[in-house]
Amino acid sequence: MSEPWILRAGDPRAGRAVAVLAHGEGTFLLPLFGAVQTGVFSLVWASDRQTSPSALRRALDTAGEPAVVLLDGDDGQPSAPEDWRCGRAALAWARAALIHGAAGERQHYATGALAAALIGRLLLVHCGGSEAASWATVAEAARLPTLIITPRPGVVHPQPAKADGPLQ
Repeated sequence: MSEPWILRAGDPRAGRAVAVLAHGEGTFLLPLFGAVQTGVFSLVWASDRQTSPSALRRALDTAGEPAVVLLDGDDGQPSAPEDWRCGRAALAWARAALIHGAAGERQHYATGALAAALIGRLLLVHCGGSEAASWATVAEAARLPTLIITPRPGVVHPQPAKADGPLQ
């Protein structure tokens, strides 16, 4: 089990991340890292589904507010709420949620950055499109205002891995 990654508001590492993202894949994340770089909010990034609730709370204590908690499960592995040990703790902490179950687009993350700046505690969930509904259900049960972004009709997210080798 790993600890969440913490990037405090104004951390110079956010500027380095912006520079790298601007010239490669992941440009859709620029609004999020740009807001951290300029001191708008902190980012707590958990990609290990076994992150404990206490590890998340420690990270949040360190990060301060306003902050975004990113549960990054957009990797083709199961990423429903019950797959995250810290999922309930993240929902209890949040004042709003953005459930992101589609391919990343810059305007999605600009919307999330604005919500975090205005509301102060945003849970941002990266998940597959098929898991967005279950996250929306638990966010609704937690009485969180929630924006749900799912793939366009006919699109699957994440895309299935392509077979390598001569028998494609």
